[in-house]
Amino acid sequence: MKNLIINGASRSGKSTVAKRIAKKFNMSYIPFDSIVSTLERLYPCTGIKHLDDNIAMSKKLSVLLKEFISHLEYEDIHYIIDLYQIYPVDLKEIVDDEKHLVVYFGYPHIKAEEKLEHIKKYAREKDWTRQTSDKQMIDIINVFILENQLMYEECKKVNYRFF
Repeated sequence: MKNLIINGASRSGKSTVAKRIAKKFNMSYIPFDSIVSTLERLYPCTGIKHLDDNIAMSKKLSVLLKEFISHLEYEDIHYIIDLYQIYPVDLKEIVDDEKHLVVYFGYPHIKAEEKLEHIKKYAREKDWTRQTSDKQMIDIINVFILENQLMYEECKKVNYRFF
């Protein structure tokens, strides 16, 4: 069985899908965002952080992910990695297609206001979006949409599925 990497936009449903698949197929669910948060908080000297220049961060995190995957494979762990920070071109350089299925989730063709309504409708109690104003959310969503458009185009170049 191949390991799965689900990448893409925040609030695109990738974590929900990843958790369901992991449970159904008895795979380890790995939220890569937790690793990024830990490094950002405890080891700021790494320069790894959220919502920075994601194109530059993608290159840095792909090195980390490559090393992390090598340890998972050494331990014979079957896994699903859920992440958003690594662009398709960078991921393609580090992932063995024989061992992994890579898919991207996103919303490159939606208006920010419409996405905000989806986010509000499906927000969980502890989601960061609940503490963020609508104006701030629209600004953030617009950035996510631009990133999604770039990821969508890159997925076509490297032959990854985009949902």
